Amino acid sequence: MTNLYLILDHDTAHAVRGPTAPGYGLDPVELADGVSWALPADALTAPEHAMHREVLATMPVRAVADSEWTAST
Repeated sequence: MTNLYLILDHDTAHAVRGPTAPGYGLDPVELADGVSWALPADALTAPEHAMHREVLATMPVRAVADSEWTAST
């Protein structure tokens, strides 16, 4: 099974980062290219993150290759 990710730009990543519901939050991960950030695609449909659904729905969705993650991931 392929894991799909929402691909965010810097501004969007910082706008959605943080708590979204009690005990839940979003923490986008910077990719090695230094300009893209990733969140698991299921964040789009998770009710805990509904406050960001409108903006997340505009982000591209794709698989992220192992080589795209930074060394600290």
